[in-house]
Amino acid sequence: MNKEVKETTVKSTTQKKAAVKQETETSMYMGPTIRGCVIHGTLFKDGKLPEVVSKKIQNIPVLKSLFVPVSKLGEARKELSNSKSEISICYEKAVEALMEKED
Repeated sequence: MNKEVKETTVKSTTQKKAAVKQETETSMYMGPTIRGCVIHGTLFKDGKLPEVVSKKIQNIPVLKSLFVPVSKLGEARKELSNSKSEISICYEKAVEALMEKED
């Protein structure tokens, strides 16, 4: 195997491991509380979501970005206080979408 192929294989393997870790890492919901579905701050072991939450994400896709791996919680909490950050914007869009659904 030449050096270039080895480097590509190593990078590919590293990326796959990172993707698996992110899928299996415990995550926290940082979005607004959704009555009967999920409460702000709820932890999900291995990132596995209950069916009711998955269905809500299908209806309001922006919710997916509000599930944060615990390894990134500190950063996410800081970003929530910045109204121009990605997670803060997603939070506001989720609130708007939820209000529309209630009407």
